[in-house]
Amino acid sequence: MSRTLYRVSSLIVVFCCAILFVACSNGGFVPRCLSPGDCPNGRACLPDGACQTNPAENAKPDASSPTEKPTPEPVVPDTKETTVPDTKEPVTPEKAPTERPIEQKPDTSEQISPLCGMLQYMTPLGVATGSKLTFSVHGKDFPQDSKIVFDGKELTTKWINATKVETTLDLKGEITREVLVFLRCSAGKTIAKGFIIAPPGPGPQLDGMSPAVLGLSQIQPTFTLSLKTKFLPTGGRTYVRFIPRNAPTKWFDIGGSDVKIVHPALVEVTLRQKSGFALGEYDVMIMDRYKRFTNTQKLTVVSAHCVNKTQEVFKQNSGKVDILLVIDSSASMGDEQYELAKNANVLLNSLNQNKVDYQIGVTTVDVDGVQGTPGCLFGTTKIVTSSTPNALSTLQTNIKVGTGGSALEKGLESIKQTLSPAMLNNPNCNKGFLRQDADLMILIVTDEMDQSPSTVQTYINDLKALKASPYQVKVLGLLGGRNICRAFPYPRYQAVIKAFSGKEIAYCNIADDLAYRELLGMIPGLRDAFALKHKATPSSVTVKVNGVATTQWRLTHTDVTTVTFGSTAVPPAGGIVDISYTPVNPVSDTITKTG
Repeated sequence: MSRTLYRVSSLIVVFCCAILFVACSNGGFVPRCLSPGDCPNGRACLPDGACQTNPAENAKPDASSPTEKPTPEPVVPDTKETTVPDTKEPVTPEKAPTERPIEQKPDTSEQISPLCGMLQYMTPLGVATGSKLTFSVHGKDFPQDSKIVFDGKELTTKWINATKVETTLDLKGEITREVLVFLRCSAGKTIAKGFIIAPPGPGPQLDGMSPAVLGLSQIQPTFTLSLKTKFLPTGGRTYVRFIPRNAPTKWFDIGGSDVKIVHPALVEVTLRQKSGFALGEYDVMIMDRYKRFTNTQKLTVVSAHCVNKTQEVFKQNSGKVDILLVIDSSASMGDEQYELAKNANVLLNSLNQNKVDYQIGVTTVDVDGVQGTPGCLFGTTKIVTSSTPNALSTLQTNIKVGTGGSALEKGLESIKQTLSPAMLNNPNCNKGFLRQDADLMILIVTDEMDQSPSTVQTYINDLKALKASPYQVKVLGLLGGRNICRAFPYPRYQAVIKAFSGKEIAYCNIADDLAYRELLGMIPGLRDAFALKHKATPSSVTVKVNGVATTQWRLTHTDVTTVTFGSTAVPPAGGIVDISYTPVNPVSDTITKTG
């Protein structure tokens, strides 16, 4: 056993000595020393007891080790060099890759190039579908090979000069949308800009402005400028542009919450001190939601302006109204239907006296199909007009819808279905009932709360979508039973009535001639009287209807002045009534009021 341990110990010692010899010979570690003779290869013994790592100058290799090579002097890197050396092994000819490099194909995609110039604006920016017109692109540095690309199609283009090119647009059959326009040339293309294809119909018009003269001091801090318009679509972004006549390139727009479309005939613009107005004359125009500009009107801004002459503008009703009677057909409504039919003459007399071009249809609150077809107007003659033979008796028959309908009254859902495209296009139901140029009036007659499935706001939005302006929709209510004359909690119906500035009365008041007439008086007809905001000096009043002066009117005075037209001079449907006068008590600004 002891002999075996001795042999193992001897082997370990020999192995360690071999490692030490190799390490010292190759500089693997720094040996310790007391004198120069302790260091291998003639290396010097340093004061700290370590052998010098570099061979002594002119030192010769140890003769006892003829095969040992001296340790090469390490290369000291140049610390001034900032380039990181390439540590990759160089590729020798034997290791060179044999595969062919990937061929780089030229990029043939279209790139925006300054050599094609700069597209700055277009005229027009939008136009109605179906139009055919000259379309111009303006900018700078347009090359002669420039082509207009409209919605991805390259059009035949006429190069006018380096700042203008034009083409002919034919928008027949196009749908309303926004398209991109850019110029293409041999070098690439320009940036793209948006162009609006608007719905069919005439573009917006600016017919007047009030005041036409404005004192700069009046904008403290704000002032409301009123613009009379035609064919102006509601909704979307609408801007009013002010162009100084002495510096046309320094125009500015007012938009957002400072532009209010009261209805399609009136726009109110809030001017602010920070808007940028200065003394001088401005051309004013409107850009509608489809980027179409109106004609211009002149606004003069002076240092101070005291206005004694006041102008008020009114828009006559359309004179056309489509009336939808929504009648509860549940078991409890027999007496109510009888009373409503009995008083149908009051409704027709009111319409005829006000020279209203009317259509009347009747539906129920039953959308479950228990009695009749949901959404389909009742009666053999489904639409009653002033020219319907025996109009009164026909309407009375239609009103008596019966009491066999569903016990789940869903009046709001019924209105939605009745006025849906499916029913309005059905020749056996409601086709022809809803006219585009007519107002819509809905009269709800029920003694129960609404149980329709959707939210109230959903039904309000659906009704608003039927007309260009929410002012063209009116919702009225005869709510409750005939024997209980008190307010009823019908929150869903009441919310819709309120949203369209309507009115409700308890059903028992149908027997009250005055209350019922007051309700029916909200049906839009042709107005013959227009109340002014201020009491007018009689001799100062002038009246125009559609721009033509007229004297067929009279004045009545209470706290305010009312202009009443004669029976043969009532302003026509949709007419503009312009009344100018000097108030008895002068006011500081001009007022435009459209009602």
